[in-house]
Amino acid sequence: MSLATFDLQHAPCGIFTFGEDLILLDANQTLADMLGRPHAELVGLPLDHLLTPANRLMLHMQTMVLLKLSGRADEIYFSLAGANGQEVPVLFNAVRRRLDSGAITECIVFPIRKRKLLEDELFKVKKAAEQMPGAIFQFLRRTNGTSCFPYASENIRTFFGVSPLQLQHSSARVLQVIHPDDRCAVQQAMEVSAADLSPWNQTYRVNLPRRGLRWLEGHAVPESRADGSVLWHGYVSDVSERKTLETTLARSHERTQVTLRSIGDAVITTNEAAQVDYLNPVAERLTGWCQSAAEGQPVTRIFNIVHQKTRLPAVNPITRCLLERQIVEVESDIVLINASGLEYAVENSAAPILNIDGSISGAVIVFRDVTDQRKQHKETEHRANHDHLTGLPNRAEFDRLIQQLFVSAQAGRAQHALCYIDLDYFKTINDSCGHAAGDLLLQQVSALLLSCVRSKDTVARLGGDEFALLLDNCNLAAAQRIAEKVCQRLTALPFLHNGVLYPVSASIGVTVLGQHWDNLQAAKQAADNACFAAKLAGRNRACVYQPPA
Repeated sequence: MSLATFDLQHAPCGIFTFGEDLILLDANQTLADMLGRPHAELVGLPLDHLLTPANRLMLHMQTMVLLKLSGRADEIYFSLAGANGQEVPVLFNAVRRRLDSGAITECIVFPIRKRKLLEDELFKVKKAAEQMPGAIFQFLRRTNGTSCFPYASENIRTFFGVSPLQLQHSSARVLQVIHPDDRCAVQQAMEVSAADLSPWNQTYRVNLPRRGLRWLEGHAVPESRADGSVLWHGYVSDVSERKTLETTLARSHERTQVTLRSIGDAVITTNEAAQVDYLNPVAERLTGWCQSAAEGQPVTRIFNIVHQKTRLPAVNPITRCLLERQIVEVESDIVLINASGLEYAVENSAAPILNIDGSISGAVIVFRDVTDQRKQHKETEHRANHDHLTGLPNRAEFDRLIQQLFVSAQAGRAQHALCYIDLDYFKTINDSCGHAAGDLLLQQVSALLLSCVRSKDTVARLGGDEFALLLDNCNLAAAQRIAEKVCQRLTALPFLHNGVLYPVSASIGVTVLGQHWDNLQAAKQAADNACFAAKLAGRNRACVYQPPA
């Protein structure tokens, strides 16, 4: 079959061409079907009308430059403008050909399924899951009765003694370590969850060769799949210490000292007046009080806790549980200040100690040092809000910060400035020298931008070679001076690679966040337009958007 007889109109991809005036010369039926638009409307349509507004700038500033420099563009992500405002994500490929009548560009677009975008998001979630103390998993029960774990975070080793890879095809090794007395109950609970698609919540035991008997607590939500299988998304954690304490308290209603010195958590017991009776060694270490000095003291003096952010005193859990006659768990942001002034982030719960007749004889508080876990959580949050390459705030953090400044400006409390920065010819350097060299350049540019602003200002990387400056309490004239300084210093920063010196420059758009804007998006668009104007004016310059008087 020759190419001449190939049915391009109904090819599995969208095909179109446009001329030097950026007007569509031809398009196949597949493209019309993808966009939900009549085929007759496409021929003669300006190329900009084929793209969503957010993608038009990228077309002119990146794709068209690439086509003119190299004659082709490969695997570029765009969103096309479909009927009724629908966005159609595609991968864009193009070749620019020179004809006697002028240059034409031949384009092919492949639709990207939404599942691919979801899979990218899932990958990010999986990376974050590896930082959690428990184990996140997906459990699949197939229609033939077999089961496996399509995904499990690395911590699954701790709970079941097997690696995530060993579970991807069969769950048999997990079922083998579940305690024989609990195995049937676990399987029955999963059957019930699968039948009515109800959440699975269960506490059960496992026997591990090295760790012995452990209590695990699992939670999972099922979903029914088109092929009849059921997939659970869940989380499992080790609750052995909690179960040990619960068992001990159940056998010790008549006693106020119910602590097992062998457990790893800190324990304090009190009498009915909330005066300390006993501290275990871990509690002595964390509170800074020895048993003899603490005995008889008010528990609020020994267990001195405040809220981590506000530093205001927190309600002591012993006081609450004695008043409410029930187990009390304290808020997650509690900090313990010990006798020496040292601080520990703690998680704790308190329970009343009841006599046989139901009267209260005291209370017990169990707490643990979670300083490292909270630090890890903060680091995880920092990674989520900052660019991994440069360490600068990412787009999400930038959006949060600019919203705060915009609210401040709208209220008339101050005037702030916004600068959009787009590196000139970065893609050329990246393509010519490689991604490692491109990454090095981005890091050098980031350091330079930080040196050009004040400590209270924000430098953010929005993605690729795009940066932004948020200038706190800064007028338009001062912002323009800073932008021009950035241009000058970037020009003085040539990039040397393999003996070749590459020029470095940027196009910058500047505007102020003041009361004249109707909304934040309008202010962003103004800065973006000014940046685009700097590009069109020849690059390596700052353009200012003058707000209406």
